[in-house]
Amino acid sequence: KLRGDIKQRQNNLHGALIDYTKAERHTPDDARLYVSRSAIYVTEGRIKEAMRDADMALSLSPKDADAFYNRACANYIGRNNDGALRDLQRAVELAPEHANALFLRGVVKGELYKEDAGLADIEAALVLDPNLAGARMSAAVLLFETERYAEAIVRLTEVITEGGADVKEALYYRADCHYQLGDKETACTDWRAC
Repeated sequence: KLRGDIKQRQNNLHGALIDYTKAERHTPDDARLYVSRSAIYVTEGRIKEAMRDADMALSLSPKDADAFYNRACANYIGRNNDGALRDLQRAVELAPEHANALFLRGVVKGELYKEDAGLADIEAALVLDPNLAGARMSAAVLLFETERYAEAIVRLTEVITEGGADVKEALYYRADCHYQLGDKETACTDWRAC
């Protein structure tokens, strides 16, 4: 199991799965084994396997926040936002400092048209982990959706300044914010950059 954990950190997911499967034969009652393996299945988009392992982890350790989080991820990938939200609620109850669970709960709430509640969760996640991938962009989108354009511009500018995968989308949204605020010249500049 520990060797599998090391391989997972090295992004050798196939090797980690092999080790976790071998470990299961020796210690089938290790809840953390199933949590670790479910995380790989989530990463690979193998929803059924992820759910099975998360459920097994929860049957062995009903208060494992990571197992609830992994099951929430599987539910989210499977477009079951209600199931994801239930699991995320439980994960955050068990581990209030779980930044990833707070972030995903914010995203799910936003998708369920509870934008203000979603934004509050994402902001709380950013306090816990300021480098949480995608969180600033998600917060900016929720600010845009709630027509808080000036605040969205500030957040989108942060995303653009940091660089990375979200820059193009951030430029697009920032342009739209400027357009909504009547600044068409700046909007066009951002759209051209996009």
